[in-house]
Amino acid sequence: GLIYGADLFSTFWLFGLSFAKHNTYFSVWNLKSKKISDNIKLPQLNSDWLSTIGYRLIQVQLCFVYAFTGIEKLKGETWWDGTAIWHVVNMKDLLPADYTFLYHVPLLVAFLTIGTLIFEVYFLPAVMNKHLRPIWLGIGVIFHLSTAIFMAIPFFGLVMMIPYLLFLEPKTLRFRFHQLQSRLK
Repeated sequence: GLIYGADLFSTFWLFGLSFAKHNTYFSVWNLKSKKISDNIKLPQLNSDWLSTIGYRLIQVQLCFVYAFTGIEKLKGETWWDGTAIWHVVNMKDLLPADYTFLYHVPLLVAFLTIGTLIFEVYFLPAVMNKHLRPIWLGIGVIFHLSTAIFMAIPFFGLVMMIPYLLFLEPKTLRFRFHQLQSRLK
């Protein structure tokens, strides 16, 4: 089998969830229920001290993962000269399609390379700022969706985006939950 990080991060998140009342909050059965209730329980970081520890652990792990991967990338020469994405594109074994057309748009390659660095290195301070948080999480969703599609690793993208829910306000989650529930009916 191929190990590409999704299994490792799943283990991280499962460890954090082992402390939390995740089955109350993130149950598929809540989506399938017949009635829409305003009293739907959604994750709140102050719900109980053990759940708080679990959710905070996941948040801290995610922030450290981004910080350390960004710092490690800063050690590589290709990340400094803006060609790291080009080197990934040239790994024919890794990618399901041919992206060599990017050779003709070097500014896009440099932008994607530097953008990846900025996103990862500054993830922690950005999500701690309540004004930057939704923007940064949106960039993260785009980042992981594009990685999932272009590199054909959808499970990794999903595993990395799910913890973003813990950075959202409970009222935002409740509103989105109601929208999803009404569409499933």
